[in-house]
Amino acid sequence: RGARSEPLRLLAKALRETGDAAGAEKALREALGVSESERGATHPEVARDLEDYARFLIDSDRLDEAERLQRRAAAILAESLGASHVDHLSALASLGTILLRRNLAGEAQTTFRRAADGFLASNEPAPAMSALTNLMAALRAQGLRAQAKAAALEAETLAATHSGRGLFDEATLATLALFTAEMLLEDGAPDRTL
Repeated sequence: RGARSEPLRLLAKALRETGDAAGAEKALREALGVSESERGATHPEVARDLEDYARFLIDSDRLDEAERLQRRAAAILAESLGASHVDHLSALASLGTILLRRNLAGEAQTTFRRAADGFLASNEPAPAMSALTNLMAALRAQGLRAQAKAAALEAETLAATHSGRGLFDEATLATLALFTAEMLLEDGAPDRTL
């Protein structure tokens, strides 16, 4: 990371921890500005600073601003590292989370699907599992239970394929089990189709 912007990032972190949101935001903006001037607006480190700032905005419930920054970060990473790079796929998954929180489940669905497919193609089962779990949530939010069940089956297959290797944390597996159980209990409700 940029030598001149790193102290600003550390300052932002310390200010957030002490509850000084305004000071933290100012430090994050300054760190981003310094990174852009040091490295250029399309450097992967700038994307990481954008993501840091987006996380701050998410925590501040400023989701529309966070979405704008996260989209820019994802675009920079796709352009500079490639659309199949794990950093870009992680940025997509983060964007999907923002979209889901903004009640844009259809767009979140597409974004999580792209991230999951990319992670699977890159043989990255842990982030693929996370993207699939979030995909299930996006599908359920739209009432698309049949597709959510298909995503759950895909996640269960992934879990079974990699069981015993310690790749998935207990919270992720518990979420998967909970979603699956809820969907089974909801089987009496009609599915919506696309």
